[in-house]
Amino acid sequence: MKLDIISGGGTSTLRLIDNDTIPAGINQVRVGEAILLGTDTTHGQAIPYLSQDAFILKAEVIEVKSKPSVPIGKVGRNAFGDKPAFQDRGIRKRAIVALGRQDVATDGLSPLDDRTFILGASSDHMILDVEESVSEIKVGSHIAFRPNYHGMLNLCNSKYVNKAYKGGKAWLNSYKESNQGLLSNL
Repeated sequence: MKLDIISGGGTSTLRLIDNDTIPAGINQVRVGEAILLGTDTTHGQAIPYLSQDAFILKAEVIEVKSKPSVPIGKVGRNAFGDKPAFQDRGIRKRAIVALGRQDVATDGLSPLDDRTFILGASSDHMILDVEESVSEIKVGSHIAFRPNYHGMLNLCNSKYVNKAYKGGKAWLNSYKESNQGLLSNL
């Protein structure tokens, strides 16, 4: 039987193509993560010839306060059954954004500002340490994140997350300029 299409894998197969070691006859590779995020989770790397900025998540800041990095009193389990651990870093500037675990697995997100850190999340809010952020964080501003595949999957399927297409290099250049150099690596 002659087959017109012989599918030979997904994103992880790109390495075989790059090294010219893909088995003869394979004429289709189903790349999902690579095309969408420019990454290959199986090898833990960005794919240098693909874009890693196709999906950017922005969450609105709803509170900013300086608070102790360790809660006062006994720490119990959260609503998800986890018992969080805290590192004592003194009083830190914290931001709460209107985004939580009902929207995305927060471990699937990385703040674009590498001086901002996700501390935890409830169902509908996420807490970030913004003490050393390069931007002025205030109520009403937005914090941008890059999702991994798991995060992107959650976000795309969440009915609580607004999706907007902002295509093209003109938009990206405008976004870079308006974000005080946070995106200079894009």
